Amino acid sequence: MQNVAQSLPWDTCLYVKEHPQAVGVKDMGFYNRVRGTPNVRMIYPHVPSRSLIAGSKGVVTITGTAGMEAMLMNRPAVTLGDVFYNFVPNLVTRAKSSEEVPELVRRFDNFQPDERILETFVTAILDESVEVDPEGLAAKLMPLTLEQKLAHPALQTYTTFSCQKISERLQGSQLQPNHIQVA
Repeated sequence: MQNVAQSLPWDTCLYVKEHPQAVGVKDMGFYNRVRGTPNVRMIYPHVPSRSLIAGSKGVVTITGTAGMEAMLMNRPAVTLGDVFYNFVPNLVTRAKSSEEVPELVRRFDNFQPDERILETFVTAILDESVEVDPEGLAAKLMPLTLEQKLAHPALQTYTTFSCQKISERLQGSQLQPNHIQVA
């Protein structure tokens, strides 16, 4: 946070928003440092990210979905950790160290969104996805034994899809599956 805050122009604020599930994990010293930094504002964790991102120059996140949301809203993103969308060129940059962050943040001013790359990313996500109702699936499977869970039709939809995708990928590589079967 300090690297990012110190690299910003004097008239630019850094908004820090804690992930709602991380509230209370950090000690008070962290929050006091945030409050004591002149161009940094702490945002209530339940404020929707969408409005913050829409008014931002860009997003810096460790591995949060805020980085992907920024990409989808034509804002640049910098990640500090390994996350599935790091591979998207020109829309997200994976910082190799915290020392690299200030330079990456300065590039926000010259950012030009690439609709073609964004469209390719979204298409790939949709092509490789299956609709899941995690709460509904859990409710159906919780009271069952492991054997019953594995044979349940609701789980079969997802496992069949996953096995097909794995098989397709292996067919194009040197690794060939001996056998993939969904019971």
